[in-house]
Amino acid sequence: MTNKSQDQTTGEETTVSSDTDTEQVEDTVAEESTDTADDAEKADESTETADESTESAEPEKPKRRIQWARVVAFGVLPAVALLLALGAGYLKWMDNSVRDNEIARDESIKAAKDSTIALLSYQPDTVEQQLGAARDLLTGDFRDSYTSLTHDVVIPGDKQKQISAVATVPAVASVSANPREAVVLVFVNQTVIVGQTAPTDTASSVRVTMDKIGDRWLISKFDPV
Repeated sequence: MTNKSQDQTTGEETTVSSDTDTEQVEDTVAEESTDTADDAEKADESTETADESTESAEPEKPKRRIQWARVVAFGVLPAVALLLALGAGYLKWMDNSVRDNEIARDESIKAAKDSTIALLSYQPDTVEQQLGAARDLLTGDFRDSYTSLTHDVVIPGDKQKQISAVATVPAVASVSANPREAVVLVFVNQTVIVGQTAPTDTASSVRVTMDKIGDRWLISKFDPV
């Protein structure tokens, strides 16, 4: 009886021990599973954090810099180059225009002076030749008017009264000038001798309009001022 009781007791203790061991193993496995799950979650969180850090660490400024570089390269620089080219062209045109106007002024002043002297100077013996040569210095309607005046009045009167005229130009001034047209103010002193009479001196000023015909400056208007 005693042995049976002991066996039963031993069996119960063995059973209890087995159960206890099983529970401990299960608890251990459960804890390890929990730890593994926790580690996996932490690993996932770490990965997500690393991804977020990587995404947040990606710089946006270089993209903007690249875009601005493209804008500068393909937009601003060509526009600046075009403006510079236009500015240089305009300055060159202005320089050429000023230079051409200066040349026109100098040429028209000399032509106006020489042509005025030729128009108002003649001698009885050579009046036809002198006034005929002066006619070639004129253009337009003024040429026709001068031709009629000299043929109908000046030449016949000069031969009849033996008139001599000598003109000088003490001063000239450019009013306006461009490569096609110029206006010159001419101050004239003229000495006239009629027959055997004493010389008569007169002073006057004339507004002379010059037109560029080919490579010559010709008088188109001759207006006393």
